[in-house]
Amino acid sequence: LIMIQSDVFELLLTFAGVEFVYHLDEVAFHLCKVNFFGKLNSHAALEIDKKLWVSTKVQKRCSRYLNAFALFVFGSLMYSGFAVVVNNQKTNQLLCKQLQVEISDEQLASLGL
Repeated sequence: LIMIQSDVFELLLTFAGVEFVYHLDEVAFHLCKVNFFGKLNSHAALEIDKKLWVSTKVQKRCSRYLNAFALFVFGSLMYSGFAVVVNNQKTNQLLCKQLQVEISDEQLASLGL
């Protein structure tokens, strides 16, 4: 989930909307379990609720090694990318040509010159 907002208030409203939809989903599922939407939906919801998602030991072991390998590869790529950026900065290839800083004293007018 990626949210791009220019205002903090809009970002908070977006999170509130996502949370609201999440709770609507939970309420609808509970209503299905208590037979509000019919017997067929109640039966399906109860079956989903009882379902156990258990993986076998072989899958867990394989998944653990795969996750460790992926973490190692990802970490190595990040570290080597960082090393390339640092090396390019040391050789003046990735330094800023111009730096612009804007300072405003609207909050504390007494700091102005």
